[in-house]
Amino acid sequence: MRTIDTLPLAAQLNQSSLDGRVILITGAAGGIGKALSLACARAEASDFANVAHALDAQLGRLDALVHTAALLGSLGPLEHQSFDNWVALLRVNVAAPMGLTRIVMPLLARSPDASVVFTLDSRGQEPRAYWGGYAVTKAAVGALARELADEWEHRSNLRVNAVIPGPIRSPLRNQSHPGEDPSLLPTPESLVPLYHHLIAGQSKGDSEALVDVQAWLAGSPCLSSLRP
Repeated sequence: MRTIDTLPLAAQLNQSSLDGRVILITGAAGGIGKALSLACARAEASDFANVAHALDAQLGRLDALVHTAALLGSLGPLEHQSFDNWVALLRVNVAAPMGLTRIVMPLLARSPDASVVFTLDSRGQEPRAYWGGYAVTKAAVGALARELADEWEHRSNLRVNAVIPGPIRSPLRNQSHPGEDPSLLPTPESLVPLYHHLIAGQSKGDSEALVDVQAWLAGSPCLSSLRP
């Protein structure tokens, strides 16, 4: 098992230029990313192939896939949870990232340096009461990230990482904590240098990282390995 626990702060991160890189981001601009994720989850598997074919025809390859879209669903005791709501969460939060990642793998394989970044949640890592299907599905995405990291261990041009943002100023946070003062939380922009580094600045040897963003922002040890 690799021992990793430190990561430079934003100004010190190695960030290669994004010029010429082809990057696909789900969850961009909040509502747009959510709408895209919902549409993908409702579609058949063949529609993921349509996305891959369009990228292939227009750009020829894919250098990074960043998963940030997620559906919160309803919070509350398990006995009050809707089965249909759980199925929707499984499709949006788990099946959609898996389907999209799987179908673009040939495009990622063509890149000399490709990166997949999963966005997780502390409630998936440490589930608590009343978080319902959201916590369960985020735990599943964590398992997906770990599986992919293990499969790509010896693929020198492919990297996999996962990020746990913690409390940040976001639409999902507003839904789960409506009474909270958002001005007290880190902005999404404060995470951009980290994602930039994982997309284009990181070496293969530093791949397979699970990043605790709140610890990183505080300058504390923030890394663990996706692979035990």
